[in-house]
Amino acid sequence: MLLHVACERAASAGAAPPLAVHVHHGLQSAADNWAAHCAATATCFGAAFEMHRVSVTRGGGESLEAAARDARFAVFAALDVDALLLAHHRDDQAETVLFNALRGAGLGGLAGMPRCRPLAGGRSLLLRPFLDHPRAQLEAYAHGHGLQWIDDPSNQDTRWCRNLLRHEVLPPAERGLPQARLALARLAGHAAEAQRLADELADLDAASWTDDRGLRCRAFADLPAHRARNLLRRQLALAGLRMADAARLAEMLRQLSGDGCPEVLHEGHRITRKAGRLRIVPP
Repeated sequence: MLLHVACERAASAGAAPPLAVHVHHGLQSAADNWAAHCAATATCFGAAFEMHRVSVTRGGGESLEAAARDARFAVFAALDVDALLLAHHRDDQAETVLFNALRGAGLGGLAGMPRCRPLAGGRSLLLRPFLDHPRAQLEAYAHGHGLQWIDDPSNQDTRWCRNLLRHEVLPPAERGLPQARLALARLAGHAAEAQRLADELADLDAASWTDDRGLRCRAFADLPAHRARNLLRRQLALAGLRMADAARLAEMLRQLSGDGCPEVLHEGHRITRKAGRLRIVPP
């Protein structure tokens, strides 16, 4: 449906057709058929098409789903495009917020997926134009326009936490709270606003503790604990890293505010100190 809408909008504006990108993870026996379906659909709609094969390798403790996402976003980051559109909808947002809440995520997790954010170091934008629309509305459009699609059978496997929430947690919750998914999506908006306030405070703290050699690690010892955590979380986010869990973040703060030679590994990066300044060193 996203491709159908994008092609129609491009045609009505006299613009070049969009590019449809399919990432071939090779995790299902029908993966080749899925790629063929995507190529045929792009041709039917008048879109350009690219397929990218990836090798999904799991790191220590990483789920297969997370490893596939990492491989997919590595492809996205390498695309030479102005914007990347993804078709996540309001039900996806509700599931994301609930999943993050149940695993104890902070404000960033409760904010769910952003409608718009920089991708690949700011070279392009990632956009989710359907994030305010419920799945039922999108399905009605797809049926009304005679669109054909493929359902990934793994989406029915309740061994995956997100599928468990989708099929066995949210439906009974909605029997008593019919607007549960809408409420969770609204919570994402409130959390995103609060996260922006926290980010602005972190930027103010960083400016106060930064000189021409970088952010002074003394900030992590002298700031109140909650602001020190907020400052470090912001620095990790600005480096493009996923948020550390509470234990890992506490260990980073303990080492960075001490006197030794700190080195904590996170997402393949070394969180360390040089000449009293914070250094986030990539692999």
